[in-house]
Amino acid sequence: MVRQNEIHLPYKNSTSLGKNSSINLGNNKDPNGNYISSSGYPWAISIIHDFKVPKESVKIHNAYNYFKSWAISGGLEFKDWYKDNPGNRNQNLLEN
Repeated sequence: MVRQNEIHLPYKNSTSLGKNSSINLGNNKDPNGNYISSSGYPWAISIIHDFKVPKESVKIHNAYNYFKSWAISGGLEFKDWYKDNPGNRNQNLLEN
């Protein structure tokens, strides 16, 4: 709850109230200030689609088989990772 700590979509600028230097919030390290974790995951995603949320304590890359590849590729691979296409989702790990 520190105002200067902001979360944005990858490679978006912080506001004038945000901290412009490297970001280090506990386990969420982002040395470049790009809002991407050290493992390549974006800090925020924007999906205009029927997105099924993973069940509590289920990591998104376990519920969605291609999320990790999509994130690490910078969004170039598996652009439809969130859709209900065969093999994309593990239905038993998603909320109804």
